[in-house]
Amino acid sequence: MTPLIPYFQVPRFSIPLPFMEQPLTVYGFGITLALGIMCGYFYAVNRAQRIGIDRSIFEKGFIWAIVKLSSSYFACQTESPNDRRRSPDAL
Repeated sequence: MTPLIPYFQVPRFSIPLPFMEQPLTVYGFGITLALGIMCGYFYAVNRAQRIGIDRSIFEKGFIWAIVKLSSSYFACQTESPNDRRRSPDAL
């Protein structure tokens, strides 16, 4: 019996940068995620203007939300599992 959803390799791109020892690897999921955030941003700003919300206030709130979500994600990715075992309410 074969699986219904076939496995496929996620595309990734290596970008050599002169100031880094190893090339920067960009995955297809990250590109798709960034495009989704950008499309959501433009749609939400357009919708806020139609409703009557000031564009600059909405943009600042949206950017701060993205910064908060990104920093929370990176904090969880960089901590070791032992940190959570020692202090479970540290997050």
